[in-house]
Order: sequence, then structure tokens, then C-alpha cells
Amino acid sequence: MVLHLVAYVFPAVVALAAVPMLLGRLSPNGSYGYRTSKTLSSTAIWYKANRFAGWAFLIGMALTILCNLLVWRMHPDWPTGMLILWMCAPMSVAPLLSLMASSLYVRKL
Repeated sequence: MVLHLVAYVFPAVVALAAVPMLLGRLSPNGSYGYRTSKTLSSTAIWYKANRFAGWAFLIGMALTILCNLLVWRMHPDWPTGMLILWMCAPMSVAPLLSLMASSLYVRKL
């Protein structure tokens, strides 16, 4: 059960949370979205930054799920603990890369 949570459920929830961002449905607020002092200073920057961050997170989580399916397919004989460890790696790296890409994008706005 933990394996499925790590590998598929958590990335799917993050991807679903990114959809309102990438669709531009998320108005500036202090609790949800890509919030920085720059994005909160301008509505135009907010929507551009959140669209980019939403796409970055959606793509990152899709790649995470794909990577985890590949690991499971290639190594079905691994113990559950080993699979969880290898499936946590993409789940850790993808959000960091998405945040880095979003930060670079916002810096250029």
C-alpha cells in the first residue's frame, strides 16, 4: 500500500493540484499557487508564473509516475523497501526541478 502511495497517488495528487494553476484559474492569494514576493506584486506576473509552474509540476509528476512504472516493470523481484527507495527518488527530484525551472522563469519576467 505504501508503495502505491509513494509511486502513484502522491504524484497524481500534486499533478491534479497543478491543473488550476496551469489553466489560469487561480487568482492571487497567500496560500495556494507559486507565491513569491514578485508574483504577489503583480497580477500579470502571478498568472504567467503560475501557468509555468503548473505545467512544470504536471510534467514533473507525469515523468515521476512514468519513471516509477518503469522501475517496477524492470525490477518486479525487488523487495518492497528497495522499490520504495527507488520510487521516492523521482518524487523528490521532480518537484525540486519544477521549482528551479519556475524560479528561473520568474526571474526573467
